[in-house]
Amino acid sequence: MRTRVAAAGVVLVASLVITGVLALLAWGSADGGGAGSVLRAAMQRYGPPSVFTARDGRQEPQEPPPHRPPAAPAAPPPLTLEAIFPRPADLSGLDPARLRTIVVTGDVIPARVANHRMVRQNAFADALGNTAPLLREADLTFINLEAPLPKHCPVMLTGMQFCGDQRFIQALNAAQIDVASLANNHIDNFGPQGFQETVELLTRHGIRAAYDDVIAQHEVRGLRFAFLAFNGVGPRLDRDRIARTIQEARRTADVVLVMYHWGREYTLLPETQPGIAEDHPRAIGRFTLDAGADLVLGNHPHWVQGIEFHRDRLITYSHGNFLFDQTWSQETQEGVIGTYTFSDTQLVAVQYHPVLIEDAYRPRLLSQEEGAHILERMWQSSRMLRDQPWQEEPAPHWSGNAAPQRP
Repeated sequence: MRTRVAAAGVVLVASLVITGVLALLAWGSADGGGAGSVLRAAMQRYGPPSVFTARDGRQEPQEPPPHRPPAAPAAPPPLTLEAIFPRPADLSGLDPARLRTIVVTGDVIPARVANHRMVRQNAFADALGNTAPLLREADLTFINLEAPLPKHCPVMLTGMQFCGDQRFIQALNAAQIDVASLANNHIDNFGPQGFQETVELLTRHGIRAAYDDVIAQHEVRGLRFAFLAFNGVGPRLDRDRIARTIQEARRTADVVLVMYHWGREYTLLPETQPGIAEDHPRAIGRFTLDAGADLVLGNHPHWVQGIEFHRDRLITYSHGNFLFDQTWSQETQEGVIGTYTFSDTQLVAVQYHPVLIEDAYRPRLLSQEEGAHILERMWQSSRMLRDQPWQEEPAPHWSGNAAPQRP
């Protein structure tokens, strides 16, 4: 009882003090100075009088509330298949300043008939057709260049030895390509010299190459991206080397993307091809994400294939063809361009843009309606993958049958 009475008394005294202060201020304003001026000067120097409260009968100043920084925006939910097909996720609720887009194409092979027609027509700059604006508008663009661009490329209409005229660099510059994977089974068709001349050409034109343990790095508005690429067609993939390269990239990068050349050709689902591509893409994709990558991208099958998630991170198994002369089937003349949108380091949206190869090499961007059948194949493949849970195979015993280190 005494405590309550004391508390009430303190509150009453505090109210009288505040009332008196306000009265003095008003009096000072009325008489042009006096006590009010003195009090205002004191308040400017020492701050306003504290409000007192009663705590166990004692008078103590009340502390101001602690500073609370504004709450961070809620993280977007993890992506799902249904958030990608048939329409991409809605980004309207996200801060545009925190978004970065990476665009990825399928196989780019400016060889054979494609090279012949570009040389004959001197049509290099517009070789990527109406897809170039989509590639340019991305923050970064990543392609699989599956033919060397040596200084002397003979014009050939047939055969499996690929090369492209060095003037094809005009098309890559027109589309503002940033990174080219050189980890594939045709980049060495003109030997070490042809490979080195390709790297030098790309470098002169501001395009960074990714292959083996060579990491291409880019920074977009303070966010650092690392691009890695490995070839699994021919020699077996070296998992230890992949893991080491990912760990090296992680030391300086915020986001790590890995592109593979892998799997059996001309199939809707990722598979192995005995004697040619013996590492299963589903096993390698999971291993790569477990090793620390943020996104896994695939090419080589020359058909589009599905996607799946592993621990909330994405694997795209094949983007199909992008520029190639395989006119002998509908599937080999079709592909997708993938737009991968990150909010800071989280992948928040994916959109696949269907393309059709015309004139034996030039890609044409299709509307979603025109290319609905291409996206439907990807969706069908993705559902089949989801319905077939992966049973992890034991990692193969390392026998040293790996791709040789480049000089």
